[in-house]
Amino acid sequence: MEDFVYGISHQKTPFFTKKLISQYLLNDINEYIKTHQSKSVDNGVLAHRRKLDIDDNLRSDILEELLPILRSYDSDIECHDMRIYIQDFGNIKRHIDASLDGKSQFTCLIYLNQFEGGELKLKFRRQPDEKDPNKYTTYTFRHEAGQGIIFKKSILHEANEVESQKIIMLVDIESEDFMNQLE
Repeated sequence: MEDFVYGISHQKTPFFTKKLISQYLLNDINEYIKTHQSKSVDNGVLAHRRKLDIDDNLRSDILEELLPILRSYDSDIECHDMRIYIQDFGNIKRHIDASLDGKSQFTCLIYLNQFEGGELKLKFRRQPDEKDPNKYTTYTFRHEAGQGIIFKKSILHEANEVESQKIIMLVDIESEDFMNQLE
């Protein structure tokens, strides 16, 4: 079973999607990407991609836009590690995310450009004790520049083959009950 997700889709779903970054900030981030050096990352699980660290000035600009939106759902939410990934080819294999800081429970993935392919697939067990990966409900997220999706780090996910360059930003989020605030 697979559902395609567009726009704001947090009603009765274990994830949250919304436009999180303005076009103005997207332009600033993409200018930053053009003028800064990225590092190659290839760990065997994820597609070959390049990582770009975010400096304090850009981080501050991003948080200035992002935090008010997120805090309208949970006033105690905190954003931790932030990084940009540039992927030219390949797919992202099925995995769950690790908490790099030991505090973050959620991943916030923000799309920074329009690209072909690379759709994110979130996989949820139909039954709490389900072990068979073929018996999952799958939500496929169609991206749009500036759009973000937030989900628990423990959720199994993958991404289809990228057909054109994909640029995303990952933000680690700490919140005790972010998803409960959405109901």
